[in-house]
Amino acid sequence: MDSLQIKKAIFSLTEITLLRKKESIIIDVDNISWIDYRKPNLLNWLFSTTIPGFMWIHLKQTVGNKKMFIVRIKYKDYVKLPAIYQTLVNQSSLFPQ
Repeated sequence: MDSLQIKKAIFSLTEITLLRKKESIIIDVDNISWIDYRKPNLLNWLFSTTIPGFMWIHLKQTVGNKKMFIVRIKYKDYVKLPAIYQTLVNQSSLFPQ
């Protein structure tokens, strides 16, 4: 899959575009340090796959005066992400929190 569009973001092979009210924020894949995806709580993880979780995108350099962005994404959409993001999420367990 080349790209995935959800309500607030577009994930392509080269960049993430966060859709905001005033302007869109473009994050280059090379600028991503690591990604962490978590469900809100244990009950949602056990009983449903459609409850949105949170994806923390940690950056190497600031974009728009921020070094981290949070995106709400459902698990069924998370599974459809391009492979480059899946590898960044899987590597996130190596980093301290």
